[in-house]
Amino acid sequence: QNLQDAYAQVLAIRSVIARGNKDFPSAIAFGEQALQIAPEGNQNLQATISTLLSSAVLEAGDFDEAESLLQSTRKRFSHSGNSFVTFTLLLNASALAIMRGQLHRAHDLNEEALRLTQTKSMERLAFLPKLRLGRIHYFWNQLEIAKELVTTALEQADLEHYTEAVIRGQITLAWIQDAEEQYPQVLQTLAVAEHSAIDHHKHESAQMVKAVRAQSQFWAGEKEAVM
Repeated sequence: QNLQDAYAQVLAIRSVIARGNKDFPSAIAFGEQALQIAPEGNQNLQATISTLLSSAVLEAGDFDEAESLLQSTRKRFSHSGNSFVTFTLLLNASALAIMRGQLHRAHDLNEEALRLTQTKSMERLAFLPKLRLGRIHYFWNQLEIAKELVTTALEQADLEHYTEAVIRGQITLAWIQDAEEQYPQVLQTLAVAEHSAIDHHKHESAQMVKAVRAQSQFWAGEKEAVM
């Protein structure tokens, strides 16, 4: 059983690495293999692998399969007592809801995830649902609430381990500032986001920040800067 645990963990790590490299077919294949090997008696390991697999399927864009995995994992491991697994499942489900335009459902799932972070062991992750809630309130044009949530979340954020989530939060803050017609602050926020991306070797995120800046410059009439 110890060997099975170890091998399943190795496959799970390979799945995470493949997902980080945007190789989603490999990430899904490694996750499925890990789930098959993980011993039935180790519910925490099975729950963790199922959660990782749902993340890979979600990022690959297979929404129906992702929803099926999320529902089955949450139902099967709802009594496992693993707060981190539950938290991650809630975040994945909220991401899926946003992709399907179900903002009210996404809001409720993030509120549930935020409540989980009230325990001492989880409080360092509170910034993640706050960033998502801030973006939802921005979509609802509730700019004051959105700005407070995003600003607080960015102050608490773990940039080292959650670089891409933080950069998305900085982009959300720039959108809010743009809606408030604070153009100089928009450029400053995006400059910070781009430096974060470059410093942490997140090249796709850096390109995304540049695209947002170009859009803001276009609406500001700075066509030469856009070109």
